[in-house]
Amino acid sequence: MSNDLSDNGKCIIDLIDSLKSRFIKTHKTEYLVCLDSICWNCNEYVGENFVDTVLFYQSFKPYIDYLYQNGDTGNCLAINLISGFGFDLMDDPNDKYDAKKRLEGFIAEQEHIYKFSDDEKAFIELIKREAEMFDLDDKE
Repeated sequence: MSNDLSDNGKCIIDLIDSLKSRFIKTHKTEYLVCLDSICWNCNEYVGENFVDTVLFYQSFKPYIDYLYQNGDTGNCLAINLISGFGFDLMDDPNDKYDAKKRLEGFIAEQEHIYKFSDDEKAFIELIKREAEMFDLDDKE
């Protein structure tokens, strides 16, 4: 299979982008349910569209609520969030320390705003630790 996407693949990617945008605008979990389903059932080329941190940074509380309520860091959206952080941290090896500090600062700010329970804080910390331990060699 080549890296070129079929028309169906492009439509699915457009759908993924649309579902992400709609979730960011509305925070309706129905969009995450659809994204989660697509995430588990797509090929690797379409799946690359899940490896990012956009939902985390643009809709933190509702996104974390969904991940927390729907399992652990083993669900598809959480796995790809962790990979997204890993890639963010690896973008510039000289900036890895600053990237970690930005992530920690963002999480601390959100925890201050939303007053998460101890269990939710532990879940968020687990995501952060797994992101910091992400190694591209493990994913290839």
